Parts: sequence; C-alpha cells; structure tokens
Amino acid sequence: MPIPEKFDLQYELAKCKTADDLTGNNGLVQRLIGKMLEQMFRKEVDKYLSYKKHSSKRPSF
Repeated sequence: MPIPEKFDLQYELAKCKTADDLTGNNGLVQRLIGKMLEQMFRKEVDKYLSYKKHSSKRPSF
C-alpha cells in the first residue's frame, strides 16, 4: 500500500500519545519506513524485470 499523496505528517504525529505510538512495532515510524521500503523495492523489481506485476508482457530470457 503506497503512502497517500496527501499524507498529513503533523496530524499523524499529533495522534501519537506515547513513545510506542511513534516507534513501536506498529508505530508511525515503522509504518512509514515499511511503506517507503516496499515502494522502493517494487520499483526496483519492476525496473529489473522490465515489466509490472500482473502484466501480460513478460520478458524473454
């Protein structure tokens, strides 16, 4: 799931009431970094394989 274009960091930070809300297993930092890394990985795979996931166009090896 990509990070929404209209992501409001100030609002998300205001919802964090404890350090665990910010840095815990399901905290804001974990969610942001996880989503960012997932997006980067998917783009690298698309670039490396030269086609998008679920595309009917497959590279010939």
